[in-house]
Amino acid sequence: MKKTLILLFAIIASFQLFAGHSAGGEVTYRYLGNKKFEVTVIQYRDCRGIPMNGINYTIYCGTTGATKTLSLTRISIQDISPTCASVGIRCNPANTTISSQDIAVEEHLFKDTLDFGGNESAFYGCGTILIGSGQCCRIGAITTGGSGNDFWVYSTLNLSNSLTNSSPYFNMPASLIALCNQPFKVSFQAIDTVDNDSLSYSFTDPKTSWTGKTTWTGNLNSLEPFTAYYPSGYNKSKGPSPDNNPPIGIYLDPETGLLSGQPTDCNETTIMAISVKEWRKDTSGKYVQVGEIVRDFQMIIKTAPGNNYPNISANSSYQLCEGERFDLKIASVDKPFTPPAPGKQVLNDTVRMSYSMNIKGAIFAIDNSNVKQDVGVFQWTPTKSDIRKAPYIVNITVKDNACPNVGMVSRAIKFYVNPKINVASKINKIANGVYEHQLTLSDKTPSYIRLNSVKSEYPYDTRAYYFKSSKDLNSGADLDTLIFNKNGTYILTQNYVSSVGCNQKTITDTIIVKGLLDVNLSFKLDTMVCKNLITRYDAKVSNAKRPVQYTWTAGSWSQTDTIGYIEKAFDKAETLFVTVKDANNNTSKTWLNIGVFGLPELEALQDKKPVKE
Repeated sequence: MKKTLILLFAIIASFQLFAGHSAGGEVTYRYLGNKKFEVTVIQYRDCRGIPMNGINYTIYCGTTGATKTLSLTRISIQDISPTCASVGIRCNPANTTISSQDIAVEEHLFKDTLDFGGNESAFYGCGTILIGSGQCCRIGAITTGGSGNDFWVYSTLNLSNSLTNSSPYFNMPASLIALCNQPFKVSFQAIDTVDNDSLSYSFTDPKTSWTGKTTWTGNLNSLEPFTAYYPSGYNKSKGPSPDNNPPIGIYLDPETGLLSGQPTDCNETTIMAISVKEWRKDTSGKYVQVGEIVRDFQMIIKTAPGNNYPNISANSSYQLCEGERFDLKIASVDKPFTPPAPGKQVLNDTVRMSYSMNIKGAIFAIDNSNVKQDVGVFQWTPTKSDIRKAPYIVNITVKDNACPNVGMVSRAIKFYVNPKINVASKINKIANGVYEHQLTLSDKTPSYIRLNSVKSEYPYDTRAYYFKSSKDLNSGADLDTLIFNKNGTYILTQNYVSSVGCNQKTITDTIIVKGLLDVNLSFKLDTMVCKNLITRYDAKVSNAKRPVQYTWTAGSWSQTDTIGYIEKAFDKAETLFVTVKDANNNTSKTWLNIGVFGLPELEALQDKKPVKE
């Protein structure tokens, strides 16, 4: 009798926990033409609850508050329970109540057509239309709030900004399990293959009706829907840190829809809702919202002894350049599980990879022919029309074969497309030793640093050449004049250094200068001499019409004559200048930096006379 009562109580308790069946859902739409839209409603059913009968949906006019309820046609039922292959289909038969202590979920897909040129014409002038669907009730097993509440989910169609918009859609099922005390990364990326609009992601409140919100327990809320890891003493005002290992707090990437965190309460069953807003530029170039979809879903936090989550080996972002092919290999990784002694190490799992992207011209292939863990190969040559500030996103999901529940992790990889730096260089000779240097950049959008360098036989200073604008060796001007003081071969190099690895550019020009009146000193390079030691300095002149006048200066000392050398001693460091002028009044100037060091001092030693014994 006692056993019968215990069993009866267990059955009653289980029925109370799973009497409802709603595990979430989403609403999307697609423009068909002629003011008609195909509406798709997906509802997730917890198979431990009661069966799901036919459901309806309602449209709501944003300007008048008018509503209309319409019926839906069920298209399919699919088991999406996150189980390994050996477990098989958990919700079997479909749309029936099953007995299971583990998660079991079906996806019910419904469709209908809205006709704003026909039966729904009264709503065509509404501006904003909400399309919603829901039912009773969420399951009683939810521990974070909302247990037994009604379920409601919606999408938004903004006819004011677009009469023909198709919403984005999620092309991966909702994540239903997160492993306790393991990093959790899962993708909620939606894609827009029709309009290619920009998308943004944010948490929103799970709904019970158009205006009703679910309740929460404790400190949990729509932004913190499960108990997450925070180090002791962590200042939560700093916000989450998703790149930490393990992730700190809960973070939803607004660009990619990647959700990161590490659950720490192993007994939680929670709900959450992700909003995806759709943006498009208007005629003035300003981004306006043209739509919104919401995914509402239920997630169980559970332990998985004997399994490590798989991972993805790739950076979080990459910089690409228009016109350049980019190849990337993305490996899946699964570490062996090592239990405490005396347990034996469990071999790593087979890992399978899937992906989600909407990048025109890009190729993603998965190689699983000869490896235990899949490898993804991404290849893309972006064009000029692909340049934009917002990243292109590829979401990668890897799934192991742990039983009974598989481990699944997602990563969002961002690809930024940059304009290519294209530079043309042109040099025109204006006069002997004077050259105009012009640079033409096809696109000045990229951020870069320009570095100049000139290779010649002379010391790297202005005695050989300089830019007219700066009177220095470097110039940031696109149009400038180079002044050469000496004959020779000069190799002018312009380096464009960018933070974008593929966007480096080097331009090299060779300039041969000859025929200049040119003076060089016998010491071609700067030199050191002994203090107060008379040293001879010769000036060698080329391309001069005789006679030649030489003017020597060093500090306050000066000497002018027609002799091409001087003999002089220095007691301190000086710069020796020589300026020459020929019979045609052409001039040339050079200089020499002279350093001085003292002569070594000799120590006189006393003679010693040997002593005879």
